[in-house]
Amino acid sequence: MSLEIILSAQLHPVSLDEAKAFLRVDSTYEDALISEFIGAATARVEALSGRALINRTLRQHMAGLPKTGIIDLLARPLVSVEQVRVLALDGTSQILDPSSYYVDMPSARVIVRNDGLVSFAGPQSAGLEIDFIAGYGVDALAVPDALKTAIKQLVVAIFEQRDQNVVPVPLAVQSLLAPYSRVRL
Repeated sequence: MSLEIILSAQLHPVSLDEAKAFLRVDSTYEDALISEFIGAATARVEALSGRALINRTLRQHMAGLPKTGIIDLLARPLVSVEQVRVLALDGTSQILDPSSYYVDMPSARVIVRNDGLVSFAGPQSAGLEIDFIAGYGVDALAVPDALKTAIKQLVVAIFEQRDQNVVPVPLAVQSLLAPYSRVRL
């Protein structure tokens, strides 16, 4: 499975001014660098938590068809599923009728009815593509404070260790992200 961004978020959940206040930086000398760190920290928080913080349109690619019909989407919180497509080996695709699958919003899952796949699938099926929107909202207001604080703390860690090749995720950030991370059993 892979995830592709179709329409990215137009802003970050933490503004430059918020990050500079958290860093206690007053000058504008490093604004470009801090903005870059905000982007990197946001991407890291989203990757670690499996969440899209600001609404974006994503496409999840799956090789093959799910045996159970249950597809866990790779980004949460789920806003909507735009369409599900069955891919053929010849490169063509067929959009599944929405009545042939169920969207479980709280768990960010698409459950395809067996007869929904049977009508389109077969030995010529290469996989599925699901277009969906995930995020807390169109701006930073709906993003939980804990996730914004995690971004700010990660910006501080990157800022203070900018000469390092790898910046470890601070324990405080891990603690803030723990309630938002998906646990697999």
